[in-house]
Amino acid sequence: MLAEKNSISDNAIPTIENQPNKSNIILYKKIIISLSIILSAIAPLLRLSDQYHYNGSLSLWTVYDWLINYQGGFIRRGFAGEIIYLTASLTHISPLYILLFLQIFLITSLFYNTWKILLKQQDIVRHLIVMFSPAFFASFLDSNILERKDALYFTIISYLARLYIEQRFSKIKQIIYFCIVYPALILTHEIFFALLPYSLFFIKNKKTALIYSIPSMLTFAIIIFHHHITPHIQAKQQVQDIISSYHKFGIYLANAGALNWLEFSTIQGFHYMEYYYFRNFLWLVFLLLSIYNIIILVIFYKNRFNKRTIAYTAFSILLMMPVFLVATDWARFIIFECVSLWFILLTNYTEVSTIFLKLDNILINQIPKVLILLNLLFIYGGILGVNLAVSFPNATLGYLTNSAYNILRDKHSAYQYNLAKLQLGCKVVKCPPSYAQNLKKIMQATPLQHMNMTDLKTFYLLTCFVQPNPYLNYVKADQYCYKITNRISQAVNLSRHKAKTNILK
Repeated sequence: MLAEKNSISDNAIPTIENQPNKSNIILYKKIIISLSIILSAIAPLLRLSDQYHYNGSLSLWTVYDWLINYQGGFIRRGFAGEIIYLTASLTHISPLYILLFLQIFLITSLFYNTWKILLKQQDIVRHLIVMFSPAFFASFLDSNILERKDALYFTIISYLARLYIEQRFSKIKQIIYFCIVYPALILTHEIFFALLPYSLFFIKNKKTALIYSIPSMLTFAIIIFHHHITPHIQAKQQVQDIISSYHKFGIYLANAGALNWLEFSTIQGFHYMEYYYFRNFLWLVFLLLSIYNIIILVIFYKNRFNKRTIAYTAFSILLMMPVFLVATDWARFIIFECVSLWFILLTNYTEVSTIFLKLDNILINQIPKVLILLNLLFIYGGILGVNLAVSFPNATLGYLTNSAYNILRDKHSAYQYNLAKLQLGCKVVKCPPSYAQNLKKIMQATPLQHMNMTDLKTFYLLTCFVQPNPYLNYVKADQYCYKITNRISQAVNLSRHKAKTNILK
């Protein structure tokens, strides 16, 4: 049936007068798509190693999140970490090497699947414009999204879309995917449950789709129930057990970042978010930009939207809304939705109109230098749009304007800003007087991994202290910041001590 539809659609595709040689079109098409994919993949691949010496230690939100395991008992987000831990224990290979290999594999697979999907399209330019738009692959260029577990989901949904396009999503594969793969994905991070409707979209029969959703619903229910009944003291002990389980590998973690978040109850999450909602109104910027990015999809793929696509997308967004109330990663949530919807729209790859074919024809004939086209796409993604992953206020300017912003903001004004922020926070937690003087050292070009512990602790405080806000009292937030800073500093100090001991041996 699908083959018949494809045949009918292919016959309906309008032809273009003076169309260049077909073999040349295919060659240009492959070159442009290949260079676009390679250019997109380079940045996240090169950035992978940075997370292993982030601020003198391991990244709190990428490496830490991946290393959550079940060594302290069942806990949310622990499935992937348990696999990494068991593999490391059996092979005697460091979990960090295993994680790095896994991340490289996931990122490479994601871009390979995307490459295969784009080659199936009748036209190419509009897809590349969307791909390099702010909430799509452009967001991978200046963020750590693909270093996190997000890469696991993006790789799986891209592979599923590819299987569907190639008509290889058989009954057996469907059962394996919905009964084993996706529940395991939810055990790795519960947020993926909100994205389940995008996978169910590929199942045409509503009754079958409902049956396939049961394993994932049960898995999610178990996670939520267990999280609800687990007392704070038990969760805290589980985190300590996770930390101590990696000591035999010479890895010393701190109870911070992704690990510390495991101790938060739902109520604590709401209070935490209340603090951030009043801190600034960046969430409103993200909301407007999400609408902007959906408009991009509608403009370029209006003929591919139907009631079914809209219904499944709306259902996923509805499931995602509670997450916006208990977590600050608004940009990630928007990117999840936009990229997932894009892959769904790409599966209807036979739909094309005269205007898009003409656009391809003009560019292939008039702009043979492919790099010019790619540069224009990158500029579009950065200047006219907004990279949702960068921090305020740079987010309102676009990631390519970040360097211009830093030039305008000289070292003196940056020092005064950081000094004021440090002094305000230290009034609450009573930092040592030397911290203000340490700031001058930090403002110099000293690599963070080579800072002494006092300077490093000062830097950590700067990254989480905030300026006063008339709506909220930040005393508790600053006290929490100071506590976490001490934990991180202790872990960094221990790791450095062990490293020196190993060198001497």
